[in-house]
Amino acid sequence: MKVALGTAQFGMQYGIANKHDPIKLDEAKKILALAQEFSIDTIDTASNYGTSEKILGSCNLSTFKLNTKIKSYPSSCNDLHLWVAEEISNSLKNLNIDIIDTLFIHHPSDLFLPQGQTFLDALVLAKEEGLFKKIGVSIYAPEELNALFDLYSFDVVQAPFNLVDKRLLHSGWLNRLSAMNVEVQTRSAFLQGLLLLPYSNLEEKFTEWSLFSVWKDWLEDNEMNALEVALAYPLSIDQIDKVIVGVDSLSQFKQLIDAVKSTQSLIFPQIESTDINLLHPGNWANL
Repeated sequence: MKVALGTAQFGMQYGIANKHDPIKLDEAKKILALAQEFSIDTIDTASNYGTSEKILGSCNLSTFKLNTKIKSYPSSCNDLHLWVAEEISNSLKNLNIDIIDTLFIHHPSDLFLPQGQTFLDALVLAKEEGLFKKIGVSIYAPEELNALFDLYSFDVVQAPFNLVDKRLLHSGWLNRLSAMNVEVQTRSAFLQGLLLLPYSNLEEKFTEWSLFSVWKDWLEDNEMNALEVALAYPLSIDQIDKVIVGVDSLSQFKQLIDAVKSTQSLIFPQIESTDINLLHPGNWANL
């Protein structure tokens, strides 16, 4: 199964369209049971996703590959090797597993700080010691990859990719990564939930981009479901290995499973943008 389960909502409220409280343990267990039933084999989390790792660690993870992200190291740290070892140990303990599949650097810009090379060396050593299988970088924009791959040949890249944000494709990096046998995982298939919101529910600042009106009209004219179409697009790209999708409830996860099962070949609407103010959710508060 090409879909991977994102679990930010297991530990905190996440996404512009999410009005739910963080997912509780009982519901998390039901979501994971359904994921297993439909052969979803990869779970994505992070050490700073609230209580997500601990919630997952209280569930049966025996059939899943676990990916997590290591947070930024403190600038005052005197022993980065020890700090990295402790952080990974904490994640393994929280998740109640013996090995992490991919450990992502959550903020790759950390690698270019004064202790960046020491940080990377500590991660490489931890990988060699068998604490995790692959080193990944979680990026916001493909132009970050030029400098990153000058530092190290990473095993996995995680990046945003959706009908609006096609930078990974048009930059040429999607094909380059595939040629280098680097695993590609994408997130934000729904642009942090914006593509799933009814047009009437969009904040006025977003309606300034005409693409949302085009999206609404296309869905109505083709009698299509926003969830199915938005998810079908990244799933249709051969060079993408995993499409990480988060859910905020069991009912939403069931809708997601139905959407995957009904995924079909489509001629997708042209609603892409290159406006970083829209593509980077960190900029939305200032719009």
